[in-house]
Amino acid sequence: MSKRLIDFLIHVSVDVKTRDEFKRDPESVLARTQLSKAEKDAILSGDPERIRVAAAVSAARGAHKF
Repeated sequence: MSKRLIDFLIHVSVDVKTRDEFKRDPESVLARTQLSKAEKDAILSGDPERIRVAAAVSAARGAHKF
């Protein structure tokens, strides 16, 4: 799984300010990341399987920084 995507998901889940902002405007929060378009689209979809697939693809490409 992509470390970059995992790091982002953990950050959103534990940082209250970021989590609240993400709930209000997820696209704004995602715009400040280095996540790929596929990763961002997967997160915005809310589909856990799509998020897993995006993470696996990113990991295979060696992406590792959010």
